[in-house]
Amino acid sequence: FEVETADDRKAVLKHLSDAMIQKITTSSGEIWPKLIDLVFEFLEEKNLMAYMVQADEQAFVKNLGYTGEMREFEGDYLHISDNNFGGRKTDMFMTQQVDQSLTRLENGTWRKKVSIKYYNPQKYDNWVSAVYRDFVRLYVPKGSKLVSVTGTNHIWSKPNQSSKKVQNPSGWTEFGKTVFGAFFKVEPQKEHTLTFTYDLPEGVVGAGEYELLMQKQSGTNIGLVEIKIDGNIESFDLTTDMEITLPVGE
Repeated sequence: FEVETADDRKAVLKHLSDAMIQKITTSSGEIWPKLIDLVFEFLEEKNLMAYMVQADEQAFVKNLGYTGEMREFEGDYLHISDNNFGGRKTDMFMTQQVDQSLTRLENGTWRKKVSIKYYNPQKYDNWVSAVYRDFVRLYVPKGSKLVSVTGTNHIWSKPNQSSKKVQNPSGWTEFGKTVFGAFFKVEPQKEHTLTFTYDLPEGVVGAGEYELLMQKQSGTNIGLVEIKIDGNIESFDLTTDMEITLPVGE
């Protein structure tokens, strides 16, 4: 099977999946333990999601964290949702690094800054690689207030309307979370940093303790994540959903 035009690129999937199914069903039973281990590895790393027709079976895999739902959490929460618009398949090459910091204001409010560094390593070919156009949404604790967004001229603080400046600090609500959005571009072989600054609602940071749940978007390549608060630093690779706890001053 040969791919001749850009329109043929999705047709590869059918031929590839058919070949994989044939390979698996005609292979020796010795490979099945390895395949099962690989499936669970993909589920844990959120590169594969499960859906069951039966409600009780769906509830079971949901409790295991294999269905992709956003979880409820009493502390701080962060989910970064990237959406590739018209950038061919550039998202499979993109890499990300996320830096987070928290500062306590004089009135007691905790102000959070989330900086996302995107890197587009691939040369332009207009087939699978092109300019990366990303509509990104941050899902944060309900009641958070957006202060600013840098690295973009298109800010979404309302679900169906963008602007140059923050027009609605409260954002909008989805899945029990407050949502802020932005649209930006990354040229091939270039870096771009997008930064959201927002105030967390009262009670998210506990007395003497900061807890964060960061949920990974399925199929993404976010690498290093760093969190700074009161001189304490926590770093990890976001290969799956992560919960962390750090001490904070009274």
